Amino acid sequence: MFTYNNKIKELIRNNIKDVKDANHYMLYWLLLIVCILLSIPVLASLLSVGYNTILPFYLSLIFIYLIMFIMHGLNKFRNHPEIGLYIGFTFIFLFTIYSSVIISPEYRATVLLGTFCIVPICIIDRYDRIIAFNTFFFILHTVLSFYYKGYRIGIDDTVNCLCYLILSIFLGLVVTLTKLRAYDTKRKFEIEKETDFLTGLKNRRKMFSLLDGLKNDALHRPTGIMMIDIDNFKQYNDQYGHAAGDNMLTMFGTLFKTLEEEYPVQFFRYGGEEFSAFIWDSHEEKLIELAEVIRSRVEQISCREGNTTVSIGLVDCLKYNKVDYDKILSAADLAAYSAKNNGRNSVVFYNPK
Repeated sequence: MFTYNNKIKELIRNNIKDVKDANHYMLYWLLLIVCILLSIPVLASLLSVGYNTILPFYLSLIFIYLIMFIMHGLNKFRNHPEIGLYIGFTFIFLFTIYSSVIISPEYRATVLLGTFCIVPICIIDRYDRIIAFNTFFFILHTVLSFYYKGYRIGIDDTVNCLCYLILSIFLGLVVTLTKLRAYDTKRKFEIEKETDFLTGLKNRRKMFSLLDGLKNDALHRPTGIMMIDIDNFKQYNDQYGHAAGDNMLTMFGTLFKTLEEEYPVQFFRYGGEEFSAFIWDSHEEKLIELAEVIRSRVEQISCREGNTTVSIGLVDCLKYNKVDYDKILSAADLAAYSAKNNGRNSVVFYNPK
């Protein structure tokens, strides 16, 4: 069980967004459904006096869940929806325990048994917490059952609840692992779809997806864009073979990922021997300085013909009044083409007219 708990924690950490979305979705429907279910006995009280004695209890619960339903969109529940689920299920447990030991002490626990099974299925969280949560209410009900119901019914309740507690632990474990593995498979598929397998960098598809999102997000737009073209790559590929060319591209990927850790820049495999780069929080002087750093660091990559070089086209996005990334990319590409025509191994800064 300890091994499974560590695996669940790892899967939650790797897929935290999907886990939060799933818990938030479950919280929404839990609050809504419980409010509807509690309304049934309230309506039944209009036809039968049997419910009148516990009507205030039902109305109080409906009020609590309605408040939680209104609040579920707040940041606290949005960022930690599992807290809302634990609170919601706490009131469900208290209600079912109250029904079992106070309202109908002459009967064995019934609805409570189902609650034990529902909780691990509905909450995605560290499994030790879920087990501790269920176990606490099992112990609470057991103590109260012996106290209010007597020894004979108390024994029956303890055995029945223990069986369902054990069932809930294993049933919930299977369901939780199944959900998390599905999220993890989806995440890995998305990474593969957006990542160039040769360089490990994000691919062209991811770049354009990012640009689409940035059109309406002025705070996170890049201040500069580069197009980087490996010099004489076709001749190198033809002379030494595709394996050597692939090896060179892999070395570029390694270098660019290192630069991403050192500077506010993200690289993309644009296609063939071309790469693009987005730079953040950098004015014109810093953009040129970073481009020169990239150019000089590339020269340190050793290949069969000695050091390799790149031609870089650089654009300052802040010089464009209207954000048009197609136009900016074309300008950067044109600047890189000019760098090649000017003797390669150089940086050309594009100035829009």
